[in-house]
Amino acid sequence: MSIHHRAMKHLRKSKMLIERGDADSIRYAALELRYAIEHLFYGFVPQYKLELPDEILDGTEWRPAEIIDMIADIDPMVQHDSILRMGEQPAPGVVPTRMIVLGKQTGLSKDLVRKVYHKLGFYLHARTDGNDHDPAHLTKRLLKFIPYLERYENDTVISAIAERIHFSCQACGRPIAKRTEHIERNPYVRCPNRRCGAIYKHVDGSVHKMLQHKHKCEVCGTDNWLDVHRLEQGADTGASIFCVECKTEYKLGRYVLFERVHSSESMPADTADGSTTS
Repeated sequence: MSIHHRAMKHLRKSKMLIERGDADSIRYAALELRYAIEHLFYGFVPQYKLELPDEILDGTEWRPAEIIDMIADIDPMVQHDSILRMGEQPAPGVVPTRMIVLGKQTGLSKDLVRKVYHKLGFYLHARTDGNDHDPAHLTKRLLKFIPYLERYENDTVISAIAERIHFSCQACGRPIAKRTEHIERNPYVRCPNRRCGAIYKHVDGSVHKMLQHKHKCEVCGTDNWLDVHRLEQGADTGASIFCVECKTEYKLGRYVLFERVHSSESMPADTADGSTTS
């Protein structure tokens, strides 16, 4: 049985409804095929639970397009077919001479969203021109789309094996993980807890340091170290911060900056002070 058993159950039901052939059955077949795609994508979520935002884990964000984009950013190899093999090393660092195949995983294709999921959605809503959807045309599309999902019928594993750095958020305590292979490309990681959002930077070894901004109090000169994510949140709500020493209040806020760009090409060569000559 495929590891994607829930998705395959909806795939089989879609095929059964197509065989019935009436307009209602064909429309429900499209719904079942969408369900199959959703469950296929949801099956990958638990494998990346320490790396995905909480809104994916708790179901607040459920759209396959967002899920595949986030997972592919975490693990680009998830989009490629893979075979999981394991073998005993003759010695440390020596490639095993005999490997045992543990399972097969089909790449999680973005085409399932672009070419199938979104196009099926058109047939699940009433047409604005008042006409009915053409069952024959929908049947033709469904038969074209089904092979995209049949590729997963023989999958036996979902492999998300990788070396990760694990640590707990200093602000909220939520466990966080980041793949070591991504650290050089992007040393930053944000706490997946959407109510927290603390930002960390990988600095050395397995250490992640929370990003902070130094603000020197204009009154007493004390250095105030402020968490960047708290500054972002405070700016959105117009909150205040207070100097740790003299309690001077500072108001946070976002602003738009218009800064004139002086181009040397557009300025007369003999007017370095910016004045114009006739």
